[in-house]
Amino acid sequence: MGGTALPSADGSRTRPGTSAASPARGPSPSTTLVPAGGRFVGLVACRGDARIDGLIEGEVRADGSLQLGPTARVQGEIEVDELIIAGSLEGDVRARTRIELRASARVNGVLEAPLLVMADGSILEGCCRVGIPSESPEHHPESGSPTA
Repeated sequence: MGGTALPSADGSRTRPGTSAASPARGPSPSTTLVPAGGRFVGLVACRGDARIDGLIEGEVRADGSLQLGPTARVQGEIEVDELIIAGSLEGDVRARTRIELRASARVNGVLEAPLLVMADGSILEGCCRVGIPSESPEHHPESGSPTA
């Protein structure tokens, strides 16, 4: 991969270790960032809904919904609006809306989200923080009692 430009989700070309989505609109829900059998090392950043079916070693940051298919393996941190896992994840996740573990999901790490859904058969080795309060001033302990 040594420095060769690669096609990105919007058809433009990008260098290894980076990922680009169209600034006007992100990838469609069916856009696969890393196909089954594929491997990516580095930071993946995208806007819109996307899917991963291959191996990623590094960080994933997405504004939108991200699906890890049954053949997906991610080793690294993920920050996303919504995460749906059917594959394997080794790393920590911070989701702004929800995390869903499907029956085939295998997760080793820390999960943080306002909502966590786990199907029968899914495996979580680690811990989770669910129902995270908003970062508004009325929730900060140092401000004393909640403001009305």
